[in-house]
Amino acid sequence: MQKRMIFIHIGSINNIDEREKVLKLFSNKGVSALLNRYFVPIAIDIEDFPEIGQIGFDLLSITEHFITLPVNIFMLPDTVPVACFPNTTAKNFIELAHNAVEAYMKKKNTLERAGAHLKRLLEKTGRIPEKMPPFKIRDKLLHAYVRNWIKRAEEIEKGIGETVRSIHPRYYIFLLKYAYTYDKTDILEQIRERLDRLYYSAMFDTVEGGFFTQYSENDYNKPLFEKQFSENIQAAILYSMAYKCYGNKHYKEAADRTIEHIENRYASAGGGYQASVSLNVSPEKSTYYKVSVADLKKKFAKGYCKVAGILGLDTALPEECLQIVKNSAAAAGMTSHTREKLLEIRKEREAELLVDERVMVAGNAIYACILPIFAKSCGHKMAGYVKKAENIVEYITTQLVDKNLKLHRYLYSSYVYGDSTLLDYVLVLTASILLYTVTGKKKYNTLATGYTSYIIQNYLCHENGMFLKHNKNEKQLIPCSREPIIDYIKYSANSIMAGNLLLLYKIKGNEYYLKLFMQQIYNVSPQLTGAGPYLAGWALQILNYLVYENGKQKS
Repeated sequence: MQKRMIFIHIGSINNIDEREKVLKLFSNKGVSALLNRYFVPIAIDIEDFPEIGQIGFDLLSITEHFITLPVNIFMLPDTVPVACFPNTTAKNFIELAHNAVEAYMKKKNTLERAGAHLKRLLEKTGRIPEKMPPFKIRDKLLHAYVRNWIKRAEEIEKGIGETVRSIHPRYYIFLLKYAYTYDKTDILEQIRERLDRLYYSAMFDTVEGGFFTQYSENDYNKPLFEKQFSENIQAAILYSMAYKCYGNKHYKEAADRTIEHIENRYASAGGGYQASVSLNVSPEKSTYYKVSVADLKKKFAKGYCKVAGILGLDTALPEECLQIVKNSAAAAGMTSHTREKLLEIRKEREAELLVDERVMVAGNAIYACILPIFAKSCGHKMAGYVKKAENIVEYITTQLVDKNLKLHRYLYSSYVYGDSTLLDYVLVLTASILLYTVTGKKKYNTLATGYTSYIIQNYLCHENGMFLKHNKNEKQLIPCSREPIIDYIKYSANSIMAGNLLLLYKIKGNEYYLKLFMQQIYNVSPQLTGAGPYLAGWALQILNYLVYENGKQKS
């Protein structure tokens, strides 16, 4: 049998807008027939494999296409890419796919040369070629990085219209810590203004709590109605940090209600927490997150006007008109009875929701990491949150592959899947280290020691001092082998590992951990200044290092 070409689709299960486009494209009989006849079709979710998504984006950049989701890639059988393009129409897809098939059959040598050239270009992007020489890490590196980032962000903001954007709480986590550390009052004020606008808008769900992930206008009042577990975790820690920094009570409320939403909506009956909640109908046709004055009249009788005001409804519109609910300062006075009545309206429309039931190791490990930090920032009693974090780590580590240190990527009550990447391991390591520092329990020290050795043995690339995405001792079918360093969907696995190494050095005093950490920082720093938010995780680790060093000097 002649080898077939590979077709890879990279999309987002959580995004209803993208799902609609993909469904329309691949439901076309001509498209599906062509793919099934000539290709090995593969679909990848960007939440699942953010580094694969970055490879797709790099390919688009190399071939001068517009960078967006979904991404479609044609590849030769030996995983050499030959073409890449974003979302398209069925007509254009069929035309391009036919051209690729014809070229593969009639001009295979030419296609292979073109593919080899693309692969060489791709391997040069996002890679650290060798160990960079040491240099003195100074505060001015971070100052230059932030100045450049803010300037670029302002330019982008001015030129952007109606386009899909994400809230990216992890970016503001770094900026907030940076501005607080260096007393940058102008940046602190900008962050405060952004956090207020985000919270007092349609992006925060005042009925159920939690934040929507994406929006299509700069005023935050047109959400795309998907909520991701990982994004809400990071939003909760961001607002808890903001409460500690500014002291504003509504930041604490935002953090508390986001954690409450996570517990109410994402907890899986089989254990752990599920990936996301989105719509199974288009945002325009959906009714779940919208309400009309007529709905309120039925539930609240004479009190409906007050509730309409709390929800930010325009009472001048026809009573049957469904409106997007907005959070406001008035919502702070919403009673539990009012909220229960509003939830009853939503319960009647729950068939419109699509729950992504995947219980992912990475997302659950992040949650275990932030729970004690959240509790401390918001002034809550630690014991309950620490216990919850311990239960998550226990859940992850009792379902290991072959009962050794090897992790599953997904955890279900009836199904497990074992293709874990570096990200899973470094986040479980982070959770183990943090739980050891909080509880002092020997078992977390043992777990941290075990996973540190496992990661160094199986993922460390000695040629450049970075950590590979996949286990170097296992065969992996990926477009090209490289180290994940870009902070895209989550902080990159390498930047998280850098943070782990610094924590381990602080706890154990082992110079080897500091040496590994410093080499990673030396490698990435030359790319830092012009990278903007895509290296925010690295900037955060440099900040942590500088704070630690300054603290040592003062003591």
